[in-house]
Amino acid sequence: MANETQYDAISISGAVTFETVTALLADLLPKVAKSKSAVTVDLSQVDSVNSAALSLVAALTRHAAQQNKELSLKNVPPRLVALSKVCGVEDILALK
Repeated sequence: MANETQYDAISISGAVTFETVTALLADLLPKVAKSKSAVTVDLSQVDSVNSAALSLVAALTRHAAQQNKELSLKNVPPRLVALSKVCGVEDILALK
């Protein structure tokens, strides 16, 4: 579930998996669109991820870029970092 603190800072909690990613994307895209010039997505409350989380991050990054906004990730779960490295997308998705 995505929790809105302000439009330029969004937190996601719970699972980011194949079962949840469609609803998360539908919830997050309008928030990214309403953000200022940059938006930070805080993943500190995410407790489960699979490769669908990479798709979510890629979609959010693309959506932000299309609107000339910068998207950054904060508190990225180690599992998501590992998945991004295995898939070779850690640089593209700015997972650090």
